Amino acid sequence: EDVAGRAEARAPAGVLVDGDCAFLEGKPGDYGVLVELLAPLRKSGVPVHLALGNHDEREHFWAAAELQAGEDDAARPVADKQIAVVETERANWFLLDSLDKTNVTPGRLGAEQIEWLASALDARADKPALVLGHHQPVPGGVGSGLKDTDALFDVLVPRRQVKAYIFGHTHHWMVDRW
Repeated sequence: EDVAGRAEARAPAGVLVDGDCAFLEGKPGDYGVLVELLAPLRKSGVPVHLALGNHDEREHFWAAAELQAGEDDAARPVADKQIAVVETERANWFLLDSLDKTNVTPGRLGAEQIEWLASALDARADKPALVLGHHQPVPGGVGSGLKDTDALFDVLVPRRQVKAYIFGHTHHWMVDRW
């Protein structure tokens, strides 16, 4: 808002969707709807970045996003994972892929993705890092959250630039400290 209390008409700097881009089983039609819903943002030039959750299906997602698995190592630094680093002026955003099996509740990053994250964080230690993964951390990997939580936090905790791990899987708001 400006000083007079009027809302400023301004486009968002970008959009991050933290998984579950589809309904239940990640059917092709779900992603068609997603692409259609995101079209106005993309047409206006707003960058849109998508992560995957337990209701997604990678191959259908990639087909809708017009990506091919293994198409380019730079575009897909870990095979069979939808991950990215979004570098912005004030912070770097690290989007992880915690989808283990479609429509199965717990998630898993896997050793290769965690190694990639460590390397990507080390290469970008100059700005705050915000890490997004669909599944919530759970100590010991017990329950419906992230099965390899301990391995993830072994990477996040010693890196001072990491300021937050953001998740959506639980469908409720919470703030906690590790």
